[in-house]
Amino acid sequence: MKARRGTVLLPFVLLVAVPAGCAGPLAPEPKSCVSWIDDSDPDVAYQEADAVVVGTTGPATGSIEMFRIDAAVHQLAVTEVVKGYLDEVSVPVASTPVTCTGSTTYPEGDPLDVEGAVIVFLSAPDDGATWSLITPQHTNVLPLPADGRLPFETGG
Repeated sequence: MKARRGTVLLPFVLLVAVPAGCAGPLAPEPKSCVSWIDDSDPDVAYQEADAVVVGTTGPATGSIEMFRIDAAVHQLAVTEVVKGYLDEVSVPVASTPVTCTGSTTYPEGDPLDVEGAVIVFLSAPDDGATWSLITPQHTNVLPLPADGRLPFETGG
Protein backbone atom coordinates (compact mmCIF):
# COMPACT_ATOMS: atom_id res chain seq x y z
CA MET A 1 0.00 0.00 0.00
CA LYS A 2 2.80 2.41 0.80
CA ALA A 3 4.33 1.87 -2.62
CA ARG A 4 1.07 2.81 -4.31
CA ARG A 5 0.72 6.05 -2.36
CA GLY A 6 4.28 7.03 -3.32
CA THR A 7 3.51 6.24 -6.94
CA VAL A 8 0.39 8.38 -6.91
CA LEU A 9 2.05 11.20 -4.99
CA LEU A 10 5.12 11.44 -7.27
CA PRO A 11 3.16 12.33 -10.46
CA PHE A 12 1.16 14.90 -8.46
CA VAL A 13 4.39 16.53 -7.18
CA LEU A 14 5.83 16.57 -10.72
CA LEU A 15 2.61 18.04 -12.10
CA VAL A 16 2.82 20.92 -9.62
CA ALA A 17 6.62 21.41 -9.63
CA VAL A 18 7.34 21.23 -13.37
CA PRO A 19 5.10 24.13 -14.47
CA ALA A 20 6.46 26.31 -11.66
CA GLY A 21 10.01 25.53 -12.73
CA CYS A 22 9.23 26.21 -16.38
CA ALA A 23 7.65 29.60 -15.71
CA GLY A 24 10.96 31.18 -14.67
CA PRO A 25 12.66 31.38 -18.09
CA LEU A 26 9.40 32.24 -19.86
CA ALA A 27 8.42 35.03 -17.49
CA PRO A 28 8.99 38.53 -18.90
CA GLU A 29 12.19 40.22 -17.82
CA PRO A 30 11.67 43.08 -15.37
CA LYS A 31 11.95 46.57 -16.79
CA SER A 32 14.64 48.91 -15.52
CA CYS A 33 13.60 51.73 -13.20
CA VAL A 34 15.78 54.72 -13.97
CA SER A 35 16.35 57.72 -11.73
CA TRP A 36 16.85 60.79 -13.91
CA ILE A 37 18.74 63.99 -13.21
CA ASP A 38 16.59 67.08 -12.84
CA ASP A 39 17.28 68.86 -16.09
CA SER A 40 14.31 71.22 -15.92
CA ASP A 41 16.83 74.10 -15.94
CA PRO A 42 17.97 74.55 -19.58
CA ASP A 43 21.51 75.38 -18.37
CA VAL A 44 21.71 71.98 -16.62
CA ALA A 45 20.31 70.22 -19.70
CA TYR A 46 22.87 72.00 -21.91
CA GLN A 47 25.74 70.85 -19.67
CA GLU A 48 24.47 67.24 -19.53
CA ALA A 49 23.80 66.89 -23.27
CA ASP A 50 26.29 65.42 -25.74
CA ALA A 51 24.66 67.55 -28.42
CA VAL A 52 22.13 70.38 -28.53
CA VAL A 53 20.42 71.17 -31.81
CA VAL A 54 17.68 73.31 -33.29
CA GLY A 55 15.36 71.62 -35.74
CA THR A 56 11.95 70.15 -36.45
CA THR A 57 10.57 66.67 -35.83
CA GLY A 58 8.07 64.55 -37.65
CA PRO A 59 5.80 61.76 -36.44
CA ALA A 60 7.40 58.61 -35.04
CA THR A 61 8.80 56.43 -37.82
CA GLY A 62 9.65 53.36 -35.75
CA SER A 63 11.00 52.30 -32.38
CA ILE A 64 14.07 50.95 -30.63
CA GLU A 65 14.41 49.20 -27.29
CA MET A 66 15.60 51.36 -24.40
CA PHE A 67 15.53 50.05 -20.83
CA ARG A 68 13.49 47.05 -22.10
CA ILE A 69 10.80 49.42 -23.39
CA ASP A 70 9.96 50.29 -27.00
CA ALA A 71 10.94 53.94 -27.46
CA ALA A 72 9.46 55.96 -30.33
CA VAL A 73 11.98 57.11 -32.95
CA HIS A 74 11.46 60.37 -34.85
CA GLN A 75 13.46 61.96 -37.67
CA LEU A 76 14.92 65.27 -36.53
CA ALA A 77 15.65 67.75 -39.32
CA VAL A 78 18.62 69.70 -37.91
CA THR A 79 18.86 73.38 -38.85
CA GLU A 80 21.57 74.36 -36.34
CA VAL A 81 24.05 72.51 -34.14
CA VAL A 82 24.51 74.50 -30.92
CA LYS A 83 26.72 71.94 -29.12
CA GLY A 84 28.40 68.71 -30.20
CA TYR A 85 28.98 67.20 -33.62
CA LEU A 86 26.32 66.01 -36.01
CA ASP A 87 27.28 65.61 -39.64
CA GLU A 88 23.82 64.76 -40.90
CA VAL A 89 21.02 67.22 -41.56
CA SER A 90 18.44 64.61 -40.55
CA VAL A 91 19.03 62.18 -37.69
CA PRO A 92 16.93 59.53 -35.97
CA VAL A 93 16.19 60.44 -32.35
CA ALA A 94 14.62 58.13 -29.77
CA SER A 95 12.21 59.69 -27.35
CA THR A 96 13.64 58.36 -24.07
CA PRO A 97 10.83 56.46 -22.32
CA VAL A 98 9.63 56.96 -18.78
CA THR A 99 10.33 53.80 -16.78
CA CYS A 100 8.25 51.99 -14.14
CA THR A 101 4.93 53.45 -15.25
CA GLY A 102 3.19 50.21 -16.12
CA SER A 103 2.08 49.92 -19.72
CA THR A 104 2.23 53.65 -20.53
CA THR A 105 5.51 54.61 -22.20
CA TYR A 106 4.87 58.36 -22.24
CA PRO A 107 2.33 59.29 -19.50
CA GLU A 108 2.50 62.99 -20.44
CA GLY A 109 2.81 62.37 -24.17
CA ASP A 110 5.84 61.81 -26.40
CA PRO A 111 8.18 64.82 -25.97
CA LEU A 112 9.22 64.64 -29.64
CA ASP A 113 5.63 64.65 -30.92
CA VAL A 114 5.62 68.43 -31.44
CA GLU A 115 5.23 70.95 -34.22
CA GLY A 116 7.45 73.88 -35.10
CA ALA A 117 11.10 74.65 -34.48
CA VAL A 118 12.47 73.18 -31.26
CA ILE A 119 15.68 73.01 -29.24
CA VAL A 120 16.58 69.39 -28.49
CA PHE A 121 19.04 68.12 -25.84
CA LEU A 122 20.59 64.83 -27.00
CA SER A 123 22.61 61.87 -25.75
CA ALA A 124 25.08 60.28 -28.16
CA PRO A 125 23.94 57.03 -29.75
CA ASP A 126 24.91 53.74 -28.09
CA ASP A 127 24.08 51.83 -31.25
CA GLY A 128 26.08 54.16 -33.50
CA ALA A 129 22.99 55.45 -35.27
CA THR A 130 20.12 56.62 -33.06
CA TRP A 131 20.46 59.64 -30.80
CA SER A 132 18.12 59.96 -27.79
CA LEU A 133 16.78 62.61 -25.46
CA ILE A 134 18.95 62.95 -22.34
CA THR A 135 15.92 62.17 -20.12
CA PRO A 136 12.20 61.56 -20.74
CA GLN A 137 11.34 65.00 -19.39
CA HIS A 138 9.57 67.42 -21.71
CA THR A 139 12.22 70.04 -20.89
CA ASN A 140 14.52 68.17 -23.32
CA VAL A 141 12.47 69.51 -26.23
CA LEU A 142 11.87 73.25 -25.96
CA PRO A 143 10.07 75.49 -28.44
CA LEU A 144 12.50 77.85 -30.13
CA PRO A 145 11.67 81.36 -28.87
CA ALA A 146 10.27 83.72 -31.54
CA ASP A 147 13.34 85.95 -31.22
CA GLY A 148 15.63 82.92 -31.80
CA ARG A 149 17.52 83.50 -28.54
CA LEU A 150 18.55 80.35 -26.71
CA PRO A 151 17.27 80.00 -23.10
CA PHE A 152 20.67 78.90 -21.75
CA GLU A 153 24.32 79.94 -21.70
CA THR A 154 26.48 78.23 -24.33
CA GLY A 155 29.84 79.11 -22.78
CA GLY A 156 31.86 76.94 -20.38
